[in-house]
Amino acid sequence: MGSFISFQFLLTLFLQQALQQSPLQMALSLLPAGLLVAFSAPFADRLIDRFGTPTLIVGGLVALSAGYLLFLRVDAEFSYLPMLLPTALLLGVGFALAFPAINVQATAGARTTSRGWRPVSCRPRPRWAARSSSPSRPPSSRWTTRPVRAPAAGPPRCSNSSSPA
Repeated sequence: MGSFISFQFLLTLFLQQALQQSPLQMALSLLPAGLLVAFSAPFADRLIDRFGTPTLIVGGLVALSAGYLLFLRVDAEFSYLPMLLPTALLLGVGFALAFPAINVQATAGARTTSRGWRPVSCRPRPRWAARSSSPSRPPSSRWTTRPVRAPAAGPPRCSNSSSPA
């Protein structure tokens, strides 16, 4: 996946400096790849369940390689539709297939409790902290405190609500 990030960096330099495109034109040139990734994200789990991670990783890397090879055709007479659009589409497909599958494969052997960090909003906090304007200020007498229930067994859950349970 490092090749994808490196290629995007070099491609932006090429489009802006060699072809004198504005940043907006360059961003619109790469938009199809981003849209493919964004619209395929909700379906990544179903693809992984159906085809498995090895198949998706290989398919994604083949699509990325094909996109890189297609970009080698670029010359001084640059035209978007025949030259850059197929490359952008293949890069989008490759990233959309490979990246979720690589992440699933990388975390497959990890214990559930050690799979990444929880966001700040999900970290345990004292019951009174949600009602207080300052997290270091203890509850005043007008707020009632109730005993906190023991957490249920299993992976940590995130509740973004600030109301007490």
